[in-house]
Amino acid sequence: MPTEIQQFGAFLKEHTDTFILDFMAQLEQLGPTYQREDPQNLRSQASSSFFALADSIQKNDIEGLALYCQNASQQRVSAGYTIEELLQAIQVLRNLVLGQLDLFLQDHQPWTPKQVCHLEDFLHTFNGNFLVAFGDQFKRMQENITRMEEELDSQMRTIRELGTPILPVHEGIIVLPIVGMLDSARANQVMENLLVAITDFQADMVIMDITGVPVVDTSVANYLLQTTRAVNLVGAHVILVGIGSEIAQTMVQLGVDLSTITTLANLQEGLQYAFNELGFTIS
Repeated sequence: MPTEIQQFGAFLKEHTDTFILDFMAQLEQLGPTYQREDPQNLRSQASSSFFALADSIQKNDIEGLALYCQNASQQRVSAGYTIEELLQAIQVLRNLVLGQLDLFLQDHQPWTPKQVCHLEDFLHTFNGNFLVAFGDQFKRMQENITRMEEELDSQMRTIRELGTPILPVHEGIIVLPIVGMLDSARANQVMENLLVAITDFQADMVIMDITGVPVVDTSVANYLLQTTRAVNLVGAHVILVGIGSEIAQTMVQLGVDLSTITTLANLQEGLQYAFNELGFTIS
């Protein structure tokens, strides 16, 4: 014969429709995630949580309830719920269940303290397991996000390095071809790699070829000037080549002062200049 606790579980199931309507009405007031949720999805979440709790009470199966909490918590984390919203929803569910108990006891003998404690065990299991599982899932998700961000950063560094190769063309001479847009992050990467290369190759001449840079504005010009100053500080000399007619006009209009930088038309002229400065001849 079913115990009073199990009978109460069956009673909850019999009043599912009314319970779910009340549950959903309160859930929609709990936070932005619930308000954004599709009504069908919200009803599905409310129904599954309620049914899992009612079914475990009817079957007197606390272990099955713990398993449900682990699975459901993953869905809640993936949907973007916060721990505060989850706590509020659990409290709403608890209050509604206790409200149903008052209705149930109108036609049954009052429960003993032991029976009330047994029901509390189910509610505590639901609350505790859901929160613990939610915390574990959230931590796992954060770790995955951190790992993906680290992998993305690593890939971006590789792309920047491949996109801005530094070529040693002769003893004391390195060439830096810059292709594509130059933003602050890439400019810092270029400067860092260039300074390391100057030391590694013991370079005296650095030829910066900007033929492949489509647009040179004030910020790009500043990056070039900053890089030139940094190169000069470590004892090397910059030769800037590849300034096309349109870019030259833009620089003049912007008032960019390149008087401190040696500028030549193309890479060939840059190499000739570097060889002459270092006392080499091309034969």
